[in-house]
Amino acid sequence: MTLASTRLLGIAIAASAGLTLMFLLWRRRQQQQQLQSLQEARRRPPTVESAAPAQVLPDPEMAEAPPPELDPELEIILSLRFKPEDRLRPIRTQNAGRSLACNHFVAAGEIVLQKRVEAKAPRWPCALALLTASEQAVVRLAGGEGHTFLGQDGEESASASASWVAYEIESMWLLAIRAARISRTSPPVFAALIRLENHLADRPADARDVVHRAAAALSGALHKGANIDVPPPTLATLLGVLLTNAFGLRAPGESVGDRRLDGYAHAFALSLNCSLFNHSCEPNVTTDFVINNYGQLTFRAACDLPAGTECFIAYVATEEPTYIRQRELRRTKCFTCACALCTDPTEKERCGGFLRCASCPAGWLRWTALPYGDELGKPVCDEGADWQCGRCGARTTHADVLAWDTALRERMGAAVEDPNQEELENGGTFAGEGDRREIGHGGSGGGRTGTAPASHVEVRLRALLNEALVRCHPNHAIVLQLRLLL
Repeated sequence: MTLASTRLLGIAIAASAGLTLMFLLWRRRQQQQQLQSLQEARRRPPTVESAAPAQVLPDPEMAEAPPPELDPELEIILSLRFKPEDRLRPIRTQNAGRSLACNHFVAAGEIVLQKRVEAKAPRWPCALALLTASEQAVVRLAGGEGHTFLGQDGEESASASASWVAYEIESMWLLAIRAARISRTSPPVFAALIRLENHLADRPADARDVVHRAAAALSGALHKGANIDVPPPTLATLLGVLLTNAFGLRAPGESVGDRRLDGYAHAFALSLNCSLFNHSCEPNVTTDFVINNYGQLTFRAACDLPAGTECFIAYVATEEPTYIRQRELRRTKCFTCACALCTDPTEKERCGGFLRCASCPAGWLRWTALPYGDELGKPVCDEGADWQCGRCGARTTHADVLAWDTALRERMGAAVEDPNQEELENGGTFAGEGDRREIGHGGSGGGRTGTAPASHVEVRLRALLNEALVRCHPNHAIVLQLRLLL
């Protein structure tokens, strides 16, 4: 290459770099102007607008004034992250807030969303080798390995909700540290993350107290160990966001539904985009809950999705009966599901929540909280609800049903996880009652981890299956789980 051509090439490269820099500066100025205009619009007096079932979130380059309840900073982030060519777009629904809908037709099995997560971390406690030096410093300041960051081992909480909150925050302790670090590395993204739904105000007082004590401990440890200054109230909001929006992740190579209806979360991730999915017990979008090599979560259509269809994922194991799904959603996500499956007393003729009546051989007990007859289609109302036989009218309390359900799950867990026990009645704790978070948005998990001969475990599981069939409908989740384990 001649000297002249080399000089020309250098000039071309310099010109290209200069143009790129000019474009980036122009784009940044445009974003700042968009944010400023939206902030000014937010300060204007609110105007009355007609209600609509669903609205596309306003494009900051076209919208003159967003509705007063919208958060301008979050809308900016979302509009920049969802491109016109994406298959999904953010929308606002009348009853469920932000959600996602299809831009155009998507065939079953096709990818509808694939986005990088903002933060991911293994379940805590984990090997310190997986932590950076600053993360190790924060951990040691908050109690060290083998201790809860709340400062007391084995702390008893006053309610099931507070116990779940304490356990979940501890499990996501490392994720909380990494999410808090975003406040330094990308302040606009952090500002958007803490504007996601957090449900702190909807949780019991003792559960909120757990969150605020954890936030205070985390704030001090971050300041001393990593020189990251985030005030406790902001961290309390962040912890609420994690409890509501974090995804539980499967271990690499773990198959979906492998011997479990739910699954054990080996790690957690927080995604601004993916958190917009709302819940349905009949989801039309699925995921394998595995981060790919590019740091992305992948979601696929479970059926054909016409343009404009709102997309849903499941936060809990959909094989569970309605009375269990509703309990888990209220405890973990603070809402009552009113999907078609939950408002149908037969669960779309699956009848998985039916229990045999002890007073008449042909009768089935049903939960009276579920809508029936003229009430079909209305939301579940379990205040004072019990169970009644549709044939003879015999009744039993909801507390008795939950106690029976819990006891049988405990015995199933004991048979699998501690198969050397002599008496099943004195078994251990089943992982489905809150000591393990489910793959997805919350719940439980477990697995077959015993070392006894398979035949010994099988005998116990078959005995439990026969016992369950005496009381459960064949489509009950306990029966399905026992058959999976066998």
